[in-house]
Amino acid sequence: MKVDFNGLPNEKIPAMKCLWSTLASVLPHAKLSLEANFCDIGGNSHNRILIIEKLSEAGYNISISDFIRSETLLEIVNQMTPNTNRNRLYNKIDLTKHKFDQISEKYKAEIYRIVADGFAIKSVIERSMELKVEKRDYIQMLDIIWPKLINNPLR
Repeated sequence: MKVDFNGLPNEKIPAMKCLWSTLASVLPHAKLSLEANFCDIGGNSHNRILIIEKLSEAGYNISISDFIRSETLLEIVNQMTPNTNRNRLYNKIDLTKHKFDQISEKYKAEIYRIVADGFAIKSVIERSMELKVEKRDYIQMLDIIWPKLINNPLR
């Protein structure tokens, strides 16, 4: 795979090569360029997580929020940092500062918003499909599974 690294600082070239090979393995038909937008090359929320995990396995960290906020692949590379400790991202979370709670009716509106909005935003591939899945379809799906979510607490 040929990549034009013009304008990329030398210290970022290994990270870019890693990102490129990772993207090629997950999105084999994507047209990659430094200015490409992840969603526009076929990326979605599912393969975003897979790519972040593969980058971590290859020695680079990037948080999900930094990945999402990045407008271009160049911005993604600029957010990637060498992984000096495999669990570094997980160790950053101070669990004493967070509240964990079981899914319940009081969170229903927020959960529906996150899921329906998240899946309703379509990547290029999803927009080209004949079967159109709308936000209301995700809400109907949530209505079906909601009772199981709140009646089967995690242990």
